[in-house]
Amino acid sequence: MLSEDRLSEEESWGTPLQASPRLLHDLLGRSERGMRLWAPSLVALDARRSLPVHAGVVGDPVEVDRLGLLERTIVVAVDVATGRTQALRVGKSSGRETLAPAPGFEGGLGPTTGVLAAQVARFVLWDTSASAAWRAGHYRLTALAANHASNDVLVELIRSTKTVDPAVRDGDGLEGALQVWPQPDPAGGLPRYDAAGSSVSPPSEPGVVLATERVATVRAGATCPLHGAVRAGRRDVYRARHGAVIPVTLVITGTETAGPLVVPLCIPSFDRDDGSGDTGLTARFAVDLFRLAELTASPQTYLVYAFTADGHTGPHPIAVVAD
Repeated sequence: MLSEDRLSEEESWGTPLQASPRLLHDLLGRSERGMRLWAPSLVALDARRSLPVHAGVVGDPVEVDRLGLLERTIVVAVDVATGRTQALRVGKSSGRETLAPAPGFEGGLGPTTGVLAAQVARFVLWDTSASAAWRAGHYRLTALAANHASNDVLVELIRSTKTVDPAVRDGDGLEGALQVWPQPDPAGGLPRYDAAGSSVSPPSEPGVVLATERVATVRAGATCPLHGAVRAGRRDVYRARHGAVIPVTLVITGTETAGPLVVPLCIPSFDRDDGSGDTGLTARFAVDLFRLAELTASPQTYLVYAFTADGHTGPHPIAVVAD
C-alpha cells in the first residue's frame, strides 16, 4: 500500500536532522510497530542534485537495536513503467553484520516489553556529485532491514522542458525487447515456467507470490527450489513474440551478511489478449536459488523478497545449512 506521508522540500533537502523530531513523534504515535519510509513526492531533476529519503523503525528497544537501521537498511526502487528494479544498500557497514535471533526466540533476545523506542535516519539514494541521477519516471520505494519491510512510497522524477541536465541517465539501457532469463531446462528440471512446475497460483490482484522450503541443505547435487507466480498489468515493454515477458527481481538479505543479493528474472507469460477487456497477465516460475545466487558459500538464514512493477512479497526465510 502506498504511503501518503510526504516530506516537504525543506525536510527532504534541509539539514540532516531537520525532519527527525516530527518523524520520531509520528512513529511513536502509531499503533503498529516496524519500519516506515518517507520521501518527497516530486523531484525536479534540473533543480535537485540528490534524492534523500528518511527511514525509521519503532518497536521494543531490543528489537530496534537488533535491526540495525543505520547498518542494514536497503532501499528497493522499482520503475513502475518497466518493472526494472534496483536495491541500494544505504546503511553503512560497521562490522555488526550478524543478526541476533528475534526477541522471545530460544537463545535470542529477551521477550518484548511494553516500552517503545524509535530511530530515524536520512539516506541519499543518489547524488550527482558522485553518480548520475535516475532517469525521469515514477518509482516505488520500499525500505528493508532484515525481516522488516516498510510501507511503499511513490516518487516522481521529472525533467524540465527548458533545460538539459547532462547528469541524468536518459536511456538507461531500456532499448530492446526483454528476453526470458534464466532459460528453461529442456529436460524438464529447473528453471521451468509452466503451471505444472509451480506449486503456487497467481494472486487475485496485481503482484507476486512465492513459496519456498524452510530449510535447504548444502550437499552435492542439492537444489533450493523457489516457486512463484505473478499477476501484472499489461505494458508495451512486456510484449514478446510468444506473449509477454515480466520482470521479477529477487532481493535477498541474510542474518550473517546483509548483502543484498539481487537476482533479476524475466518470466514468460503465455497469456493472449482475447479481446475480453482483461488487462492482466499471469506467469509462473520455478527456479533453483543455489544456481542463481551464491547461497551455498555462506550458510545462514536468508530472507527472500520479490519485486515487480505492481507489488512485492516477503520476507520468505530459507535456512541454508551445511551437510
